[in-house]
Amino acid sequence: DDNFATIIKSVLNGRNIYANIKNAIKFLLSGNAAGIFSVLYASLMGLPAPFAAVHLLFINLVTDSLPALAISMEPSNPELIKDK
Repeated sequence: DDNFATIIKSVLNGRNIYANIKNAIKFLLSGNAAGIFSVLYASLMGLPAPFAAVHLLFINLVTDSLPALAISMEPSNPELIKDK
């Protein structure tokens, strides 16, 4: 395609994808930090493990997959084209 307008759309789409990936990673890291700290606290205090492996898998399946998909599918922000 020889149209320069498609370059602007492509840059906007790329920046939108990058912003959505950053938001999804922030969400996943903050959500999983609570699970990591609870297991770490229990192990340091000599308490039994707060979660079994199956519990952790189910928690990650429910709390990570669907909200992360929703965050990654956010519509593009037209202000992203002004970023450098």
